[in-house]
Amino acid sequence: MKLFACVQLRVAVFGKKDYQQLMIIRRMCRQFQLPVEILAHETVRDEHGLALSSRNRYLSAEHAAQAPELYACLQAVQAQVRAGATDLAQIEHQARQQLDATGWEVDYLSIRRQSDLHVPDAADVQANEPLVALAAAKLGATRLIDNLEL
Repeated sequence: MKLFACVQLRVAVFGKKDYQQLMIIRRMCRQFQLPVEILAHETVRDEHGLALSSRNRYLSAEHAAQAPELYACLQAVQAQVRAGATDLAQIEHQARQQLDATGWEVDYLSIRRQSDLHVPDAADVQANEPLVALAAAKLGATRLIDNLEL
């Protein structure tokens, strides 16, 4: 007698906007061996680059105009890494300073490995390990999150 297990695969789509959440869900599905394929959807942005979020409605008109700076800062980080910069701590520090100088209250701005969100070491950088820049910062009373794969 042969027994066959029938497993129905389910699909769930999560946005990349909350990258850490996406990684936790993926890891949880692997750990619990859930028959769920997690698909990542690209972050949806407005015409100025601001990641769309329900939190954006809490921004004042002034802050709404300033909010795309977070994505612009991540793009600058991406450009530096793609240009061959390897001192990631310095890149992070400069990016945080840039945001601080324009009135942001930065919770974090970090470069991590895409695969597990661990801090990349020199070998990872030299091997072109896929990285992601992650940021959370307050503009006024509104906390915005964003990220950009490098």
